[in-house]
Amino acid sequence: MQRLTGKQEAFAREVARGATLADAYRAAYNAKNMGMNPIRTEASRLMAHPAVSLMVSQKREQINRISLVSAANDRERVLNSLRAIVDGTVVVSATQLRALELLGKSAGVFNERFEGPRATRTSTEIETDIAEKLGGCGIQLTNESGTVAD
Repeated sequence: MQRLTGKQEAFAREVARGATLADAYRAAYNAKNMGMNPIRTEASRLMAHPAVSLMVSQKREQINRISLVSAANDRERVLNSLRAIVDGTVVVSATQLRALELLGKSAGVFNERFEGPRATRTSTEIETDIAEKLGGCGIQLTNESGTVAD
């Protein structure tokens, strides 16, 4: 892989962090005397450089890995803290409990997950069920031609 210049690396780092191409270009290069269109053009040209785009991808993957590890650490911390509260080994204030709740929500601790058996029904069974439910409301189910479905 071709070695990037310091400015190219700075540009790639900014893009990977979520900056727009134009903002990343302005952060990495001296663009004070440039108009918006030339900045966009140069930023797009720079992003099209294979080594730069590869660096952006690598940096994004690195950021994602760090985020996943951080979220896993937060989940573990929340669960350990909640266990300690339940066990009575720790007493927390309402503010601390709320902060723990928010941290848990941001880390996905309290996401509801349904992992039970899933019923599989045919389209005919689903149609019959819908027709029965609508019929109970006085609504008749019609097919594509406008006739009442059985």
